[in-house]
Formats: sequence, structure tokens, C-alpha cells
Amino acid sequence: ASNPTSYPKILSAIELAGSAEAVGLELRQQLALTAFEHTAAYDCAITDELCQRWIGPPAEPDDVTEQAARFPEQLLVSAKRHHLLRYGENSHQAAALFIEPLASAAESPATLVTAEVEGGKAMSYNNYADADACLRLCRALSSDEWPTTPHACVILKHNNPCGAALGATQIEAFEAALASDTESAFGSIICFNRQLDLVTAQALVPLFIEVLIAPAYNAEAKKVVMEKKKRRILTLSSPDDRLEFQPRAVVRKQIDGGWLVQTEEPPVIDWEKAKVVTEAKPSEAEIASMKFGARVCEQVKSNAIVLVKGTRTVGIGPGQTSRVEAVRTAIRRAGDEAQGSILVSDAFFPFKDGIEQAAEGGVVAIVQPGGSIRDGEVIEEANARGITMLFTGHRLFRH
Repeated sequence: ASNPTSYPKILSAIELAGSAEAVGLELRQQLALTAFEHTAAYDCAITDELCQRWIGPPAEPDDVTEQAARFPEQLLVSAKRHHLLRYGENSHQAAALFIEPLASAAESPATLVTAEVEGGKAMSYNNYADADACLRLCRALSSDEWPTTPHACVILKHNNPCGAALGATQIEAFEAALASDTESAFGSIICFNRQLDLVTAQALVPLFIEVLIAPAYNAEAKKVVMEKKKRRILTLSSPDDRLEFQPRAVVRKQIDGGWLVQTEEPPVIDWEKAKVVTEAKPSEAEIASMKFGARVCEQVKSNAIVLVKGTRTVGIGPGQTSRVEAVRTAIRRAGDEAQGSILVSDAFFPFKDGIEQAAEGGVVAIVQPGGSIRDGEVIEEANARGITMLFTGHRLFRH
């Protein structure tokens, strides 16, 4: 037996059976399985530690080739069942939450799985999936890159942000993120990168929110947000009550018969090497907005178009099967705010129709990777419309 807590049960079974040899097969099988699970997890931990020491973490080097060279020959995954969930994405699907060994270590930083969960309802499978995407973007914005707007707020629904903003104050960030798409914010996940204050907590009162995430809560703010019994309130304790920046990490995706493994991080774009391809040149303010928009766009399902003004989204077109439709969606959601906005695209424009739609919606500048065989036509259309366009050479797909 690998677990001392099972000793009384084993001793009782031996006593009841009259001898160890007479203990029933069912209990023997249970004990064997538990023992093999325990030793397998231990072997995984040893292998992982040796890989870290002798080869190095794949997410550590900046060079992509070196990252790939550090992937292990064997992908070993070990996680302990934390608890069963009510059901999966839908009621006919079984589900459970598992926790990785290092996540539960006392010295490890707070994670979504180890967050303190309060409120009147337990977290569901979909809550966890959406909260993970919301937290990832909020951490990507919790950076010193925008020192005058240190507060970040992300509002997300069905794995896609419907609003994201930075603000000089928390309430400013929240109101700007909410204004991006007030309709989709119903039943959303909201994440703040800093301690929730009373003013913002009071502004949240009218909203139906599935999950609220923050690194800490002001005492009075906590009382306010806890009044709604159907909200899940998550606390991810963080140094200085500020979410830590999203680090580069190795992520896995299961497919039929195997796994896809890759490194993932907020987009690292060398803006000094970005190329202005149009006659009109972007201002410093427009480039600053492009940087913010690219950070948001990387977390939106492809095909993705994000419209921004300053450090706030005004319209998001997520997960469309055509790029021009993503443009239409973002412009429709932005409404009047599309006028004078900056458009961020996660990949190149295959045709000039996306530029035509953007111009008609009032977009004044576009940032995209470039690389289409029709880049010339796209640039020509942008010039004809008086739009500034920047090529980054950096694609931001998310599937």
C-alpha cells in the first residue's frame, strides 16, 4: 500500500478474511492500481527533473530552434484528480479537474487550479476553460510596458475577449473594457490584474458575471462582490497584489492518436523592424496602440480582427472563417467607435476586400503580419484610402 491512510482499511480486511492471502481480489486490484499510479507519478517527476537539469526547460531560450531541441523524447504527463465537476462542456459529458504536482507545491506561484474559490456556486468545466483564457490575456497585459496605465481589465465570453483595456485607474480600465461590447459582457468572465477596489466593485453590481478574478480584494470591495450568490469569486494571490506577467510556457493539445506540443508566450514583436508599407506613416501614438492591440489579438481565436483606440478595444471580430467577415464583425460591434480606430489583424489579408471594409468603417491605420501574394494589391488599396499600414512579419494565429 502506498498511502498510509489506507492502512486501517487493509488491516480490517486482513482481519475479516483471516489472513493476508485470503483478502479479496477487488481490494488487491485497488491497492495495486494505487501503488502503480503512485510510482508512475514519481517516475514522471524524476524524469521531468532530470530533463530540466540536463537538457533545460524548452521555454527558457529565446531561440525557437533551441526550444524545439529541448523537447523530451517521451511526453510524460502526471496530474492528480482534484475533484469531479458537475459535468463537462455539456450535461451529457463527464468531467474532472486535475492538478499538476508542482502547482500544489507551497513555494509555487498561484494558478487557476490552486486559486481560492468563493461564492455560491462551484466552478464548472466551462468556467475553468474561459477563466484560463481570461487570466492568460490579463497576465499578458500586466506589464510595465504601459507605465501610465497600470490597471488591466479583461472581459471574456466563450474563450474570446469581448473587451480589454488598460487604465490609469481600475474603474477607467473596467469601463473602457465594458464599453467595447456591453451586450456580450452578460454572463462573462472578468479579470483584473490588481487588487479590486470598492469603486470598481460597486460598478460591477448591475452585471451578471459568471466568474470574477483578481489577485486580491479590498475588504469593502469583497463584501460588495460577495452579495451576488451565483458569482464565483477567484483570488490568485500574487506578489504586491498584482498578477505576474504571462511567461513563455510549453502547452499541449490532444489530437486523435497523439499530442501537439508548442511553446507559447505573449507576442514578441520587434517593432523597430516593423515595416511601414504605405505612403501615410503612423504616429507614435498609433504605434503604441498597435502594440496594445497586438497583445490582445494574440489571445483571440482566428481569424481575428481587433479594433483599438489608445489602450482599449472598441470592437473585436473573433473566430471567423474568413478574414473579411472578421473585419465586418469587429466594425459592427464597434459602431461609431470604429471611426478613427486602429485595426490589428492576426494574419495577412489575402484580398483587398478586408481593407475596403475597414476603410468604409472608418479605420485609419492597420497593423498586420504581411506575406500574402497579394500584398501589393492590399497596399495599393490602403494608399488609395489614405490608410496607414504596418507589416510586422509576426503572425498571431490562435486555434
